[in-house]
Amino acid sequence: MVGFGSMMVASHRGLFSLGLVLTIGVTCCLFVALVMIPSLLTLLSRHQVTTRRRERQETDRPAKPVLADAEPHAIVRRSIPTSAASGS
Repeated sequence: MVGFGSMMVASHRGLFSLGLVLTIGVTCCLFVALVMIPSLLTLLSRHQVTTRRRERQETDRPAKPVLADAEPHAIVRRSIPTSAASGS
């Protein structure tokens, strides 16, 4: 970066502008690599952890009975497969 910045000392306009553009570009790449990417990865990993926790909580909940207000024998009749209920 210092080498590209030293090109801005030149009196030639082409070398000056090339040094300026390269210094700005390398500085932006350094900022993205050291600050933005680690922070984005941290945010993404936190989001994945909360999503996994939410999925686990949904699967760990006890299942609600299908016929909560029905009589017990109605639940038994519906849970028996039709081939077993017909006796064949």
